[in-house]
Amino acid sequence: MDDIFQQIEQEVAVFARRIEGARTRTYGTAQLDRSAYLLLLYLHQNGRCTQGEYAAAFELDTSTVSRQIVPLVEMGLVERKVAPQDKRSSVLQITAQGVEKLQEVRQARRELYEEVLEDWTPSEQGQFLYLLQRFNARLKERAEARAAMRKGRS
Repeated sequence: MDDIFQQIEQEVAVFARRIEGARTRTYGTAQLDRSAYLLLLYLHQNGRCTQGEYAAAFELDTSTVSRQIVPLVEMGLVERKVAPQDKRSSVLQITAQGVEKLQEVRQARRELYEEVLEDWTPSEQGQFLYLLQRFNARLKERAEARAAMRKGRS
């Protein structure tokens, strides 16, 4: 029998694949890939940020973030401007069109989760939310600690 961590690893991998499959099959025109969705959500919740700040928040390479931003700028969902304090850096901001697209996608995702969890009790839904938040918070703490260690070495 697999140990608990191997089972968790497998279930997380299956979850990621199935949620991505559900996203592409059921959202209709309300689609954004995961990286676009997270960037728009981050900008909507946090306001303007530099590419470096976003990269650090999700442990991404700045070149990866640069590649993710280009299509969003081209679609008019994100505005990129030269940072006033550092001309080598870009400041990102979600546009009104980006907010509209984000809201459309969030509603489609909400409907999917409502459908999938409709036979769960409110208590089970709350427990699931709590555990997901706790899991994500721990991953964030780990990322921040690793970033601080790397920064200390440079």
